[in-house]
Amino acid sequence: MNEIVYAGRQLPTKLASHHTHNDWELIYTTAGSGVLESDYCDIKYNESDIVIVPPLLPHTHRSAEGLMNIHMNVAECSFSYTEPTLISNPNNRNIAGVFNSAFYFYSCDDQPNRELMSSFGNLIVSYVSLYQPDTGKNEFSLQIRQKILRNFNDCEFDLGAYLKELPFCYDYINKIFKEDFGITPHQYLTGLRMRSAASMLKNSKGNNIGETAYNCGFKDQLYFSRLFHKTYGVSPSAFAAEAVTSA
Repeated sequence: MNEIVYAGRQLPTKLASHHTHNDWELIYTTAGSGVLESDYCDIKYNESDIVIVPPLLPHTHRSAEGLMNIHMNVAECSFSYTEPTLISNPNNRNIAGVFNSAFYFYSCDDQPNRELMSSFGNLIVSYVSLYQPDTGKNEFSLQIRQKILRNFNDCEFDLGAYLKELPFCYDYINKIFKEDFGITPHQYLTGLRMRSAASMLKNSKGNNIGETAYNCGFKDQLYFSRLFHKTYGVSPSAFAAEAVTSA
């Protein structure tokens, strides 16, 4: 668990265009500042900040001045975050050496020691868990998110009907949810379903597109395919084929 499967160092860069990772991405900013843009939220980060990006979440990095970082992908990570998260803490400088060491040992060996990479990964994940921010999110927003998380893969789940049952108007619900998560409840639901579908297709064991759509909460395969192409830039079948080819 928490094995670092890739570690890299980014030279001064102003743009890392729209992309995804199959595993968790952890970024330590060594210099400069920037913004991570995603469908969930935009996160501004500065030197010594740590940014955590869940798997299969499309995102972009921008920096007006150029930024430098150490970034790594962590497999079977024990985080439970569902959207990009910022760890901004003065103590982050104390963990910088671990990021640097992980990058050094990964880069200096054609076949990095997996036990060593897991040890670095466990240490970093433990640190982040210790200093994870108090979200300060509205309890009502958290209640809606929890409902979505428990039901997003159910084709019979009607988010609109659920929201109508709540004692607030639809516009107010969208407002407070967007303040906390950067997107509306329906956009949040769609994002979860898309990431779940991408994960299933990446690890497909014979499921066809219709089965994948249904297992991710979509009754209409055509609608699912359109949304998937809009999110990932390729059709579900092409995405699955590419995953098999690169395996």
